[in-house]
Amino acid sequence: FLPPPRAPSFLPAPSPAMEIAAALAPLDRVVSQYRRDVNRLPSGAPPDALTALEGHLNRRLPPGLRQFLTLHNGADLFRGQLRIRATSEVAVASETVQQVILFADTHDEVRWAWAVDVRDDNSSAYVFGTWDGERMTAQHTTFGGWLAACIAEIETRVTRRSDLDD
Repeated sequence: FLPPPRAPSFLPAPSPAMEIAAALAPLDRVVSQYRRDVNRLPSGAPPDALTALEGHLNRRLPPGLRQFLTLHNGADLFRGQLRIRATSEVAVASETVQQVILFADTHDEVRWAWAVDVRDDNSSAYVFGTWDGERMTAQHTTFGGWLAACIAEIETRVTRRSDLDD
């Protein structure tokens, strides 16, 4: 597990409400912009499923991811190019690295994970990044930032104009 990059100290941490709104904004845009069969979003996970998942992981879910799972228990976006796992599929990365949690996958077998970064001053924050089977490379500090970046990258590769909902 590599230490995640530190956010510049002059940037304030987003509030939970801001993080949740940021997490859902790109998803709302994608759902309205593309045909229904391009993105599959099941109904939300029941509260007891979220509580059970947090108990199984022995940690709280990041606020943005928790809110997402409350609204949609997983997702299959852009015809499977990005799959956010349902509560029953979220899992620790490995028996030896249980602090890293796998929550999403791409069609080209990239596994996305989150972890809690405990900083030098004993404060902590969630980080999101890729898991290569041995270590996590942190790339985002919020679920919303992660989701927006993934959607932006996938949209640059959309070649079927028929997928758009004109």
